[in-house]
Amino acid sequence: MTMLKTLCALILQDRASDVELILCELRRAGFEVRWRQVRTEAEYLAHLDPTWDVILADYSLPQFTAFQALQLLQKRELDIPFIIVTDSVGEEVAVECMRQGAADYLLKDRLARLRPAIEQALERKRLRAERRQAIEALVKSEREKAAILDAMSELVAYHDMEMRILWANRAAGESVGLPPEQLVGRYCYEIWGEGDRPCPGCPVEKALLTGQPQSTEITHADGRTWLIRGYPIKDAEGKIGGLVEVTLEITERKRAEQVLWQTKLVVEHSPVVLFRSRAEEGWPIDFVSENVRQFGYSAEELLSGAVPYASLVHPDDLPRMAQEIRDFIARGEDAFRQEYRFLTKDGQVRWVDDRTMAVRGPGGRITHYQGIILDITERKRLEEQFLQAQKMESVGRLAGGVAHDFNNLLTVINVYSDLALRDLRPEDPLYHDIEEIHKAGERAAQLTRQLLAFSRRQVLEMRPLNLNAVLQGLAKMLARILGEDVVLDM
Repeated sequence: MTMLKTLCALILQDRASDVELILCELRRAGFEVRWRQVRTEAEYLAHLDPTWDVILADYSLPQFTAFQALQLLQKRELDIPFIIVTDSVGEEVAVECMRQGAADYLLKDRLARLRPAIEQALERKRLRAERRQAIEALVKSEREKAAILDAMSELVAYHDMEMRILWANRAAGESVGLPPEQLVGRYCYEIWGEGDRPCPGCPVEKALLTGQPQSTEITHADGRTWLIRGYPIKDAEGKIGGLVEVTLEITERKRAEQVLWQTKLVVEHSPVVLFRSRAEEGWPIDFVSENVRQFGYSAEELLSGAVPYASLVHPDDLPRMAQEIRDFIARGEDAFRQEYRFLTKDGQVRWVDDRTMAVRGPGGRITHYQGIILDITERKRLEEQFLQAQKMESVGRLAGGVAHDFNNLLTVINVYSDLALRDLRPEDPLYHDIEEIHKAGERAAQLTRQLLAFSRRQVLEMRPLNLNAVLQGLAKMLARILGEDVVLDM
């Protein structure tokens, strides 16, 4: 029981002798009393406040009664034990006083009961206060729980053992256009399902049967997909007393996952490798697509930190590449393109086309580089072949020009040597010399025709050829073109 050393008592009595009698008994019972006597309704109301531990009232005063005082106390909603101390009162009156809310009633000639009556009344007040606090805390907790659950986008419902809804949050009601209160007492499958029994694989039903949390994904006929989770609620002995169903629509998430999966598939089967590296020494790799295996590396190997990006660049190209990046950044170009040689795991050298973007943090400092690399080794080989072909074409043009001019000169030589031979007889001493000049001119003309054919400046005539004779005629020119280190065996 509660025992106060100091007792604050408001005494509603009209006679001083009665007040002194009550005070003597309180002091004898061990209380140090702080008290005030009031005689009228006005005085009573003027001093009625929560600071009093107890009110000791006479049943009937000349202008005021205990019942009136009790009603005024209750009107102000003050929880102060109200004990009636009177000369005499009938049993019916006493019962009525207790029924109206009095803590106890005593006769003035039996004040020995005053101490236990006060202690019991104060103990009941303490218990009421604790109960009131517990109820307030519970109400606050329920309100907070309801506020939290109503703020959730997930559909939350609490079921009994028959899977009838006992409580549902706002999202659950909004999903079917009803106030949450109208879901109470109904089966969940009647509201969200497609029949008169639990959905196949219902996680709430499974949670009831297994006693363990369950989850599943269900796609309805309208195409929407839901993630449904069921949780058994157990008491201290482990017995299931109810079930919680939490449902979240994941239609958009599933679509995004599908798009992501398809994108990943495209990337993994494309020649383009995606990468992301930190803007630190060596450019440690934070992300790389799985198709980096085309260069002999695994993604796990590169993400381990043991192989930074800088070690993949050919050492002869690394200084140029790093300087180009610094130049790009200095010009304010956060997106740039480079070509350099790339080392495969087995030591081969590949050319790559690198398209990178610098990623800046909140303060504007570059934190990462991300982009793509594409193997362009074959393109580089074709470019080299094309350049060589261009060189050969230039050589051909030069040879054709020289052959054309030289052919003009030979025409004069051949014409005049032919005219000279016609004016001379075979026995003439000059005939053989001029004949040799004419033969040499013909051979030179044949050579210029071959050069013109090589440069594709001469119109070619389609006719049967003696390949042996043609090859014999080309032998001397080919020998000069091929060089001394090549043997031409005809």
